[in-house]
Amino acid sequence: MVMPCLRGRLMPLLACLFVAAQAAPAEQLTLEEAIRTALDRNPALQAARADSAASEAHAIGARARTNPELVVAPGIAGPAGSDEELSVSQSLETNGARQARTRIAGAEFDASRANAAVVEREVVRDVKQAYWDIALAQSTVELNKDNVTLAESLYAAAKRQVEVGTAPGSHGIKTEVELARSRQELLRAETELTQAKAVLNSVLGREPDTSFDLAEKLTYSPAAVDAGALRASALANRPELREAAAKIESRRGEVDAARSLGKPDVAVQGRMDKLDGSGGVAIAATLPIWDWGRPAPGASSGPGFCQS
Repeated sequence: MVMPCLRGRLMPLLACLFVAAQAAPAEQLTLEEAIRTALDRNPALQAARADSAASEAHAIGARARTNPELVVAPGIAGPAGSDEELSVSQSLETNGARQARTRIAGAEFDASRANAAVVEREVVRDVKQAYWDIALAQSTVELNKDNVTLAESLYAAAKRQVEVGTAPGSHGIKTEVELARSRQELLRAETELTQAKAVLNSVLGREPDTSFDLAEKLTYSPAAVDAGALRASALANRPELREAAAKIESRRGEVDAARSLGKPDVAVQGRMDKLDGSGGVAIAATLPIWDWGRPAPGASSGPGFCQS
């Protein structure tokens, strides 16, 4: 007796919850909200921003001097086992290697920032395109619904005319075929609307089947444009141009880095003959006096890239 009573109370409650869930209004999405969501959640944009942050950290590290080198070589066997048991060397990078390294890292950071701006602009463009594609698809669905309603009324009227003998049977068949065609067009339009919504959800970084409705309708408003002003604005503000200029600067830095390998460098060294003995400080100079012709990174490809 308890179970039937409990079941009798739960079933109406579950039915009410089901009806409430079905009747819950879908999200009303504005274009501004869609753009803001995409800028926060789009995976491609997040990856571009992460790459820019990594390039910034690399640029900061490139400005630092190279790490000092510590060499410990205690003698193991014999009185001449090691001339120096302890030495510390700090390169001063007087050959320009540090400046070239900083130039390359800074240019790569500028390029990554420009690339992030390119991706952000493309995401905004994709959101706007997908948003208004949905608006167009919704309008197409509404038009096809009206066509189906009209075709249903024409078919009903033709069917009555055929029944009373005021129209031939072919007239009824013709209107029935037209009704079927209208319903097929409506089904195709609804499918295209579902696909358009899935595209926008993908750009927003959401599940493809996330339910929503557009809060804005597709309208036409003419706009006067100045072709010359648009061209000037594009040349001044396009991030692709900034990215290309940064890549050229990076390659020029690679050329400088390659050239620095053939220049002399100076290092400060601290030496100790024995770990328990005396030592001193020295200035060491590295003089590249021979080149076997091995190409340094950027020495051959850098100039050609800059010219291209």
